Amino acid sequence: RAVLALVLALLLTNGISDPVFVVLVLTIVGLNRFFLAGQGASIPRVVRVDELVMANAVTPTLGTIVFSAGGVLAVMVSQLAGGAGGDGNTAVASMAALFFLATALLMTRLDRHRLGPDGSDDLPQVTSAIATIGR
Repeated sequence: RAVLALVLALLLTNGISDPVFVVLVLTIVGLNRFFLAGQGASIPRVVRVDELVMANAVTPTLGTIVFSAGGVLAVMVSQLAGGAGGDGNTAVASMAALFFLATALLMTRLDRHRLGPDGSDDLPQVTSAIATIGR
């Protein structure tokens, strides 16, 4: 997501067509679905069993609150960096790339199997899993 956001920022600086802009933004946002799926699957690994229902209820609510706060921050950055023109949008895309990169770097501090899965010997190969999903 960081690379795509950086590409978006560079294209905003040099001019970008509406269809390319839409595809890039939807791809960046769409990638979030993978992270949310992983988050949902990892909750049982980080929350006690007796708090699992509460964690599953609170997590999406907190995600919405943080998403909204990010939207407000993006509007503020855009206005400070030049209004609705390309400079403001470029600043927002650049800031998003930095946040995505910082998040990825923070995640490297976790042990590889800290969030799952258990029993990785039984998991299918990536290509086999993608083919199954496609079918």
